[in-house]
Amino acid sequence: MAREVPPNGTLSVDERRFFCGGQGASAIKNGAPVYALNGETNCFCGPLFKEVFIMHKSENKLSKFVYSPTLSGKSKSTKIAYIAVMTAFCVVANMFFEFKLADTQFSLTILVSALTGVLIGPLFGFTACFLGDLVGFLYHSSGFAYYPWIGISMGLVALISGLLLGGGSKGKAWLFYTKIALVCISTFLLCTIAINTTAFWLLYSKVDYLTYLVARLFAQGQIWNSLVNYALLFIVLPILARVKPLNIQI
Repeated sequence: MAREVPPNGTLSVDERRFFCGGQGASAIKNGAPVYALNGETNCFCGPLFKEVFIMHKSENKLSKFVYSPTLSGKSKSTKIAYIAVMTAFCVVANMFFEFKLADTQFSLTILVSALTGVLIGPLFGFTACFLGDLVGFLYHSSGFAYYPWIGISMGLVALISGLLLGGGSKGKAWLFYTKIALVCISTFLLCTIAINTTAFWLLYSKVDYLTYLVARLFAQGQIWNSLVNYALLFIVLPILARVKPLNIQI
């Protein structure tokens, strides 16, 4: 049954797009505007369509937390394929993308985790990176203990990257690069320092926290490893954004 809309002017732009394909009122019926959609006239009433519209917006927000723009609108089989490939990529990164230079252990797991979050979304990105770290540990363990906080921190890199970079930058390059910088700063402070450094200090260090932090960042080279990964993120992500099928929004 057709439902009447509120008086003209009370519909927001988003509401008109959602209910009426973005068109303006094409006629007046019983004192309320009637909107055309696909050649047919449709009317909507206040409380009901407001509730439906709010539900629609909530579903969109949940979808953005689960899926990236790359996966949005794709078929289930395509989504599964993307998630499987990126999960495998995380496993390979943890197994083979590591090398040692002098006393510093370098890896590309921060870069891979950030790209994973952008490409398959915050939630799936977190899961893929955590599993990648776990499988990589099983491959390299050699009897050493498993540190779950490393997998969690890599998952959080993907989560933060997916949330900050998945919404696009309205075509503004400066905003896009600002968001990349925010990803770098927030993940370094949260994952490298607050989670990983603190966990290792609590379990193994016998010195004060500040001394251990400086030693881990500079003597063990964690800051250089992070800087290399973040520099590569600034280079690689804009290149991937030019690949139209990936739908990385700038």
